[in-house]
Amino acid sequence: PYTEEQAREFGMAGTAEVAFAEPRPGVLINNDPSFDRAAAGCDTEFTKTAGTETKKLLSRLTDLTNTIRKRRLAVTEQPITDLLTQRLGCVRDKGNYPGLDPGVFLGGGSFSESLASLDIAVGETVRDEPKIPHVNAGEVKVFPPPKLPEYHPTEDEIKFALTYVECGERVSFVKKLEEINNAALSEIFPDYEAELMAIGESLRDAVKRVGDK
Repeated sequence: PYTEEQAREFGMAGTAEVAFAEPRPGVLINNDPSFDRAAAGCDTEFTKTAGTETKKLLSRLTDLTNTIRKRRLAVTEQPITDLLTQRLGCVRDKGNYPGLDPGVFLGGGSFSESLASLDIAVGETVRDEPKIPHVNAGEVKVFPPPKLPEYHPTEDEIKFALTYVECGERVSFVKKLEEINNAALSEIFPDYEAELMAIGESLRDAVKRVGDK
């Protein structure tokens, strides 16, 4: 959690499971072969209009994005670990959690497992998973998305989360995290800038061709 409001609503485990969950799209159920043929025709027409290289450019853009992300993670891992260790040390002392081991929290386990080491129980996630009705042959139906999940933290979890937020402010966590990431991107991005700009220009041209048509 980054704020007191998030700490009270999501505790610790809820921030990972619910707080930043992306809204899910509606569900399309297709049981009509003509729909598949129409979709394939639209894909062919798009490729013809935008240019056969468009998909290759999009694929290359994805590869570059993943490469930059991997390099950024490698460069920032240690400074972010040090920053989190400082924050968790503050939580241990400020919140009177003498048994808190930052290594446990940074060891790759879930918040539930980490909090269990302090005998802190986490709350419950409530999910809405509606049953999708049967779609007959020859039909195509669209159904609304399920509701976003809700999280109900325990009082002990909220107490820990509030201390975590307070300590984040004490060590200027958000500001320093941004500085770490910006420094990494300043180091890495120039290696790919020219190619990214060229891909962007080519994709904008493709979009214009499709729009003009």
